[in-house]
Amino acid sequence: ASCFAGQFNGNGVTVYGLYQVSTNNAGLFSTVDGGAAIRNIAVKNSYYKSTANNYQVAAIAAVTSNTGYGMKTEGIVWFEGCVVANCYLYNASEQIYRSGVILGAASADVCQIDNCLVYGNDATYGAGVKMPIVASVKNAVLSSGPRPDDIEPKIQENDDKSQEFY
Repeated sequence: ASCFAGQFNGNGVTVYGLYQVSTNNAGLFSTVDGGAAIRNIAVKNSYYKSTANNYQVAAIAAVTSNTGYGMKTEGIVWFEGCVVANCYLYNASEQIYRSGVILGAASADVCQIDNCLVYGNDATYGAGVKMPIVASVKNAVLSSGPRPDDIEPKIQENDDKSQEFY
């Protein structure tokens, strides 16, 4: 199996309207390897759904690698300056360690999340349980980042009664 093992710098790009329904992992990056870094990317107004019980869902990275797939697990997986806003995330799995807004399940030694912002998301797993920002990590380091206290998602109702986030 393959996974992302490099350094990704989105340079502040925002991905809008990503639509992913999968019977496997669902995320901008399905699987990342120990030592990978994902920086300066925003995902907004997007839809992620996994319909299978044994897979992960997250807007940025569904899962970090594990040795069961022959990948390395040494090293930190680093998320910096990532934004997830006004997204819908759903995982059919009833297991909390499979679903997170930024990162689903983590098998890497350490995951570090710096200066990331999460707001306005509808993120649930199983029977409607709210997803955490990060599902399961051996050792997590979460640093402070911007506070979304003054940010409210704005919903606009269209003539056809559908809703758009902006």
